[in-house]
Amino acid sequence: MKLHDCAAQAEVALGGLGVRTFHLPNAGDSIGGHQHHFDHVMFIATGSARVRLMCDEGCDHTYDVHAGTFLLVEKRFVHSVTALTDDVKGWCVFPEYDATGARGSQFMADKP
Repeated sequence: MKLHDCAAQAEVALGGLGVRTFHLPNAGDSIGGHQHHFDHVMFIATGSARVRLMCDEGCDHTYDVHAGTFLLVEKRFVHSVTALTDDVKGWCVFPEYDATGARGSQFMADKP
């Protein structure tokens, strides 16, 4: 089952960082391919997941990650997450400010 954005539980700003939590309750649940206009770090807190990273230059990388894993996701990557186990929880951490120092929902929003 694809969950897309409904897997996102909360998004908050903390000391210059944005933090978005996600939860994939069942093995096989996924957050479909998407891209942001900022680099971010994904942290898997519980369970195991398969993360796929694809770019316009033809790269296509797949990683099986487990609780305690940090993974850098550059803004150039379209990425997806699929639960390999039940109860996968994680966080995506990204800068709250853009390169000009501007702050606000435009920066924290996903690419259309």
